[in-house]
Amino acid sequence: EESFTWLPVGFRAGSASSQTPPFGVKTTEKGTICIAEVEECYRIRFQGSVSMTASSISPVRCCPEYDHYYYEVSVEEMDLLMAMGFARNDDTPQETLPGWTPGTYGVHSDDGLLQSNGSCVRVMPSWKVKQGSTVGMGISWCESEGEYHLFVTLDGQRQVREVPLPEEKDDIFDLWPVIGADRAATLRVNLGASRPFVYQDQRTEEALRARKGKALEPAAKKPR
Repeated sequence: EESFTWLPVGFRAGSASSQTPPFGVKTTEKGTICIAEVEECYRIRFQGSVSMTASSISPVRCCPEYDHYYYEVSVEEMDLLMAMGFARNDDTPQETLPGWTPGTYGVHSDDGLLQSNGSCVRVMPSWKVKQGSTVGMGISWCESEGEYHLFVTLDGQRQVREVPLPEEKDDIFDLWPVIGADRAATLRVNLGASRPFVYQDQRTEEALRARKGKALEPAAKKPR
């Protein structure tokens, strides 16, 4: 049976390898994804000439009691671009990038666009992400507008523009963190289990503390 917590756990290559163990190597015809746990984070190494994506093994749950979540990706090496975001299901294809396939949301380091379901919104400057940079993405309930918003940080600074999720009206839903790269990259992912974030924010810290140690049952999947 699947094991779910209030924090996402582990990573694996995209849906073509859903039976792959959480740590190890997944090779396709044009690329390789290597995943390892390092210093309370996940190091994901992408090697190849195509776009590739890895997905968390378990999701983060959003609900009225827990309506805020955030995680970060630090760039150790990068040939072209990296992307990070969320997926509504656990079957994101491997040879794609977050935001390119239906039901996924992803910010891309080259153009600074947050892409989702065919739409694009610029949320951070173009070509500012480099070796040593840290990019973060969070989802948070906006009480004044009655909807969830996605927000992005760059090197600990929250970017001004946010992207609403008006279509998400469920009281309880799950999102899977997804990480991608076009060509070679080595990315370190902090899901918030114990290592501090670069982005310092009281609401994020309080939400993280509230989630730790909780357990939950899998939410029923809906067709998208």
